[in-house]
Amino acid sequence: MITGDVIFDLPFYNAKGILTGGDIYGPRYRIAKLTVEHEPVEEGGETTSENFFEVCIWHASTCYEKTPEEQITRKIFPFDAEGREAVLAWLNEQIPER
Repeated sequence: MITGDVIFDLPFYNAKGILTGGDIYGPRYRIAKLTVEHEPVEEGGETTSENFFEVCIWHASTCYEKTPEEQITRKIFPFDAEGREAVLAWLNEQIPER
């Protein structure tokens, strides 16, 4: 079971932190902050951005960068305290206990 102290709090991800974890012989995961830029609604308006958690799981012994895209499962969550709790719950659903 993955616990809340393992996946860190929001300031870690705000500092461009990317967390990877899991077992080299089993499921691995990656949690990162994803910023989506939105174009202005009206001409001359300001561009806005929205932050999310992007969580990836793969079942390979390779690192994230070397794993083929089709082997990675991705899910997006709100970048807030509730989103962090949802990340934790989803990871624990996806990765069986050993």
